[in-house]
Parts: sequence; structure tokens; C-alpha cells
Amino acid sequence: MSDDLTKLGPLLKEIQQRSHRGRGRPLPLSAGDVRAAIEAFRVNIGERALDPDPVTRCIRCQDVGFTFVHEKGVRRARACVCRLEPATMPRTVFDLPGEFKDARLANYTQRFKNAHAINAARQWINGERSHLYLFGDTGRGKSRLAASLLNEAAERGIPGAFIRVPWLILLQLRAIDDARWRADANDVMERALKTTNVVLDDMAGGEKGSDHSRGLLVTVLDRRFDRQLRTIITSNLSLQQLSEFYSDNRISSRIAGACGETIELGGIDGRLEPRPSARANVRRRGMRLVDQ
Repeated sequence: MSDDLTKLGPLLKEIQQRSHRGRGRPLPLSAGDVRAAIEAFRVNIGERALDPDPVTRCIRCQDVGFTFVHEKGVRRARACVCRLEPATMPRTVFDLPGEFKDARLANYTQRFKNAHAINAARQWINGERSHLYLFGDTGRGKSRLAASLLNEAAERGIPGAFIRVPWLILLQLRAIDDARWRADANDVMERALKTTNVVLDDMAGGEKGSDHSRGLLVTVLDRRFDRQLRTIITSNLSLQQLSEFYSDNRISSRIAGACGETIELGGIDGRLEPRPSARANVRRRGMRLVDQ
């Protein structure tokens, strides 16, 4: 709780600092707005005081309980979405594959070679990371881990979208020549550019490394990184391999700058991992299985 109290001083100072325009006339901030902001903060630290090991639950307001908005030139304090009633909180993940609808960190299979990835995932949920680049061979659990994070964030009221990169590019290409595809292409592109949390899944997974795909991905990444929209990218390729695939360093350079450390998932292909019955049959034949 003491850590939260240290935030109160800067917050009050932030409220007192009014924006100016024209010839220095201050923009009004009502006493009611200030009282609402302080009350939200008071209630919030009261709740967190009951938690012996609190973590940041809301990335929008950092658990303060309110944010500032500008309405017709007036700067106002507004309750954050995390303060709304649970029934009104958006819990949507657009285009989430059915196989991932129940994916959560709690039921994600942890192996020795992906423990560091789960740690990075927890940092992303807690707001310590804004972007993640997950890569590794097929079947290592990249997409499931990314979907788990979207679901976790949606439960906290933050909407997300799961976008397959090859499908995004294919839709844009089809929409050029066929108007019937334009509505779908526009919807997916809108989500890629504006949704708070987005997974760009399987980058360089099926599309050709053409000028069109390069330009489209650079546009999407620039928009999201510039607006600080949280992004998770999965691929079978490392950043060096990504540069070779697209014959261009722009995409990998932007990802490296935003994500910093890239996260490689190792181990065996989870889709091909033998079931218990198969293991028993192998043992009966006198063969030996070695976990990786």
C-alpha cells in the first residue's frame, strides 16, 4: 500500500497542472472531476491493501482507477474501464480460433524449454512488457500462449484480436480485384490497426515475401508501435531469418526495436507428442522415448 500512496502526490500534481492554449488561459477542470479522481484512487488502494502480493491488473490506468480525456478542449478525469461493473466490461477477443477459447496461462503446458516464455508472458500481462516476439519450430505452443494472453487480458476488460498474418495479406490481395472481399478485408485491417491487444500470428508462415506483404506489415507495425498498442507476434522464424524471408531488414528492425529480447520456444512438437497409450505401446516394443 505504501507504494500506491507514493503515487498520490504526482497524481494530484498532474490534476493541478492545467493545459494552456491561446494567450495562456487555463482550461477548466472542475472540482467534481478532482473529487471523483481522488475517490477512485482511494477506493482502489483500499482494495489493493487487502492483497498481500498485488500485481498491476489494469494496463490503461496502472491500477489508479482513472484516466484523463480531452473533450472539446477541456481536460477531464474519467473513471477507467477497470472501475466499471463486470457486466459492462468488454471481454471480446475477435477471431479467436475455437481451439483456443479456453486457453489460459493456468492450463498452458509448461516444459523446461518454454519456462522463460511463460515468464515473459506474465510480464506482458502485468504491463512490464508491451510487445512480444515468440518464435520457434512448428507445434511449440506459440499461438496457444499468445491466445492465452489475449484471453487473460479480455477477462480484465481489455479487448483483443487474433489475426493470422497470411489471412490478413490474402484478404487485402483479394479485395483489390473483387469487391465482395473488401468488407472482410477492411474489418480485419481495422482490428489490426486499432484493437488494444493484437496477436499477429504466423508471420512469414504462408504468404510470399512480396513488396505488397512487406509494405502492409510495415504499415501495421508502425501504426501499432507508434500508438503504443500492445502486440504479440508469433513466427517460425528468428528475426535474422525473417529478414532473409522478406529480403528486407525493415520488419525485423521494427520488431527488434519494439520487443527487445525475442522469445524462442523449444522442445518437441506438441501436436505430434505421443499420447499415453502410444507411449505404452512403444515401451512394449522395447523402444525408449526421451523427453526433450
